[in-house]
Amino acid sequence: MLLLRLGLRLWLGLRLWFGLRLWLELRLWLGLGLKLGLALRLELSLLGMLSPRGALTLLS
Repeated sequence: MLLLRLGLRLWLGLRLWFGLRLWLELRLWLGLGLKLGLALRLELSLLGMLSPRGALTLLS
């Protein structure tokens, strides 16, 4: 009974640890993707301010 309880506690601990790591990695990748998307959008809008025709060909 004690061994079963210890195994269950270890399994739950490992699940929690890997779940937390996965969640943190997902948050990191999503954050990087949002930052890159924001930078790309800003760059496109800056290009649009400099030359509207060039930005239209980029967007279309």
